[in-house]
This record gives sequence, C-alpha cells and structure tokens, in this order.
Amino acid sequence: MVTPWRLVLAVSLALLSASVARAEESIKIVLNAEPRSLEPCQSTASDVSRVLAQNIVESLTEISTKDGSIQPRLAVSWQQINPTTWRFKLREGVKFQNGKPFTAADVVYTLDRMPLAPLNCLTRQKMFGDAQLTSRAIDPTTVEVVTSKPLPILPTMMSVVYVVPEGTDNAAPSRAPVGTGAFKFVSWKPGESIVLERANTYWGPKPQFDKATYIWRAESALRAAMVETAEADIAQSIALQDATTEGMDFAYQNAETTRIRLDLQTPPLSDIRVRKALNLAIDKEALKDLVGREVTESAQYVVSAINGFNPNLKPFPYDPKEAKRLLDEARKDGVPVDAKLTLMTRDSYFSNAKEVAEAMMSMWAAVGLKLELKVVDPVTFYSFLNKPFQDGRRLLLTHMHDNNMGDAIFTQLFLYTPEGIASTITDKPLGELINKASAMQGPERTAALQEAFRRIHDDMVADVFMFHMVGYSRVSKRLNWTPDLSTNNMIEIGKVKLRS
Repeated sequence: MVTPWRLVLAVSLALLSASVARAEESIKIVLNAEPRSLEPCQSTASDVSRVLAQNIVESLTEISTKDGSIQPRLAVSWQQINPTTWRFKLREGVKFQNGKPFTAADVVYTLDRMPLAPLNCLTRQKMFGDAQLTSRAIDPTTVEVVTSKPLPILPTMMSVVYVVPEGTDNAAPSRAPVGTGAFKFVSWKPGESIVLERANTYWGPKPQFDKATYIWRAESALRAAMVETAEADIAQSIALQDATTEGMDFAYQNAETTRIRLDLQTPPLSDIRVRKALNLAIDKEALKDLVGREVTESAQYVVSAINGFNPNLKPFPYDPKEAKRLLDEARKDGVPVDAKLTLMTRDSYFSNAKEVAEAMMSMWAAVGLKLELKVVDPVTFYSFLNKPFQDGRRLLLTHMHDNNMGDAIFTQLFLYTPEGIASTITDKPLGELINKASAMQGPERTAALQEAFRRIHDDMVADVFMFHMVGYSRVSKRLNWTPDLSTNNMIEIGKVKLRS
C-alpha cells in the first residue's frame, strides 16, 4: 500500500520533472527593443530580422559567418545565363507553415511585391539601388531573374530576400508572417512578447526547442539580470559594464560600424570646415571606456573584410585646437556656427549609446558648439533615418550599420547616393560612381567602391566617423551556443542547442 505522503511526493516529483522537461523545450530571448514589424521585406532592419530571419522565413541563399561564402538555402544552385540573367534551382519538398508547397511562383510573387509602396520595402531600397528586377517561373522549381543592369553579386543579394507564399497581403507591413522556416508565428502582444512554435512542416533538421518567446527590455542591466536569474536564455545585446559574468558573457566581433550622420544641406553643417571640426573635436580613445577597448576607430562605414574597404583612409585625429580654428574661420565668414544643433540617438542602440552621446556633446561644447540631446524610441528614430525625413535640419543622427554581406555596395547604395533611402547626400557624381560600381566585377569594382569611400571621407567629410564595433551578449549556461558575426542581426533558433 502506498502511504499518502509517498503518493504526494511521487506526484510532486512527476510534476517537477514535467516542468523541467517543458522548460528545456522552450527558449526565451530578451531584446533591446520591440520590432517595428515582422514584414519580410523589412528584414534588412536588425530589429525585424532578429525575430524573423531564418526562423519564420528563409532566403534563397545565405552567407556563411565562417568564411563569407554564399551557401544554398531555399535555392540549391544558381547559374548566370548572361550579364543580366540568372536562374535559381529551388529546393524540392519544401512547404510553408500553412501547408502550401513552396514553388517558383512564390519567389516571383516575393520579388514582385518588393516595389509596392505600402510595404516600405527596405530590402528593395537598400540592396538593389536603381536596378529593376523581372522574374518568371520556368517550371515549379526554376526561377529566372532578369535585371535592368548587370548585378554580378545577385546571389549574394538574394540572401536578404525572404520568401513569402503567393497571395500574401500587400496592404501593409506584416505582423503575422508565414514562411518556410523551422518556426511558425503564433502571437504578438504589443509591448509584451512575440511567440513562435516549431513548425512540423519544416524541411530541415528538427530544432531542439518547440517554442521561442521574444521579450524586450530597454535597460541593459535588466536584460543581463534576466539571464542570470533564468528568466531568459539569451540577452542578445548588453552593455560593456554588464558583461562581467564569466562563462555566460561573450564579446564577439560583429560587422557593425557607428557614425554620426550629418544634415549636409543646412548651415552650419553644410560647411565642410564645421564637419571637419566635429570630427577633430572627438576624443575616441576616451570613448572606448564606454563602448569597449576592443573596438577600432573607423574612417569608412564597412569593416576591413568587406570588398571595397579602402585601407588608405585614416581616422581623424583628436585635435580640439584645430577644430576651434576651423570654427572660428567659418564664423568669420558668416557661417552660423553658433546655431543650436540637435544630436539624436536611441537608448540601448549599442553599449552605452546615451552616455556616448552625452560625452560627445561635452567634447563639442569644449570647442564652442551648441547642442541639445534627444533620446528617442525606435519608431521615432527611423522616421528621421529614412526618407521621407521628418524635419532633420541641423540634425546629427547617431547611426549603426551592419554589413556582413561581403561587399560595400550594400552600404553605399542606400546611405550615400542621392536616391538612397537613408542618404542626406545630393552629390550626383558620387551617386553615379556607386551605381556604376554595382555593375562592375573584380578589381575594377573594388577600386570604384574604394574611390567612393575616399570621396565620402576626404572630399565631403559626410559623417562623424566613430568605431568598428564589438558586441556583448549573455547566454544561459544551459545552452550550447556562442554569438558570432550575425548575432546582432539574427539568432537562428534551430542552431541553438541544449548542453547535454
């Protein structure tokens, strides 16, 4: 006979074991901000891609974080037919999470919806510039893509084109996407959480987790503490001073670079002497105490591994005396140097972003500039970053950009051409150079991209150039997973494992 207390103990242990089992089948990731949408066409924005990319939706190709090579995903092979025509052979036996088979018609539909205005398709605006794409299904597993000009790296570009099923609503950016990925969308409670569940339709290896929950907290210390106390499994981004727990905190090289984008059209920022002074007044060595000693000073908006990086460009030195001289000279010539400028940043944008902005304001004040600081939420920030701009006159905008796609064209097209969605530049010769470079190959392409960066840095001084960044994440000890080059943009849950 089983005594009551033994029965109670047995039931309690059974419930505890079940609870532990359930916990091990779920993963919780705490982000620094709520996504603006879950629209696949906006997946070049990191706040969107962190949840979406290669989890809910998948691309035709993907870039290896180990060596930068182009790898198959939904496409198993590709062939260039002529300078403006490519054919992609698609993976067979793939289904969307709604049960619909994946075919070439879905790829055509995905490409055709990119120019539609209601979607505000950042992928189209950032990656393809003035190139037009026409696609057709040759058969259910073959897609032909014809471009209006040669795009020799089109397979690389396809790594950020995330496929949706034919018939997906195009009236507005999606908040409940359907894709071919290992996890299906379940719910989004605004201001609270996003929940995904493992998709039984997935064609690839079965993930260890059957549920993924995303939450967001603005404070770095809180995100780190949530992993420490097992309230979350991964804090995707934490500040330098919070990355102090051995065995849980990781510093990793990423492809992020920071800058201050300048309003080039409005005085005093339209005067190159003022832009030079803004750079010379910044003591970047001192700022490393806030962002991390592992960062390196930048003179261009890509890291050294990217094609088009110009090794001849040197960061501006710290020279406040010369900064004051330039400002005095501009002031004597009638430039309104004493007009109040606005520095805008996002809290938790990167390690100690607000504190960095405050330090830079002090350095600029020391050479005689007047500034006010605005710390804004992501939605407000992007309304100033991307066209049509809100009133950004006399605006200095903190910006961080990730290019891990192997080529500088993915930076220059949308940030430095007159038609670029996040560009304040109106210089037509620069835009023509960048657009021509997008159709070039080999050493000629590299040289053109390098020349564009030279003009941006030396001739225009278009930015206040800051750092090539390092990321910090906290990871639960129950996980066998290490952050890598892609972590700031996405965490592919299917690759996260439990420790045995």
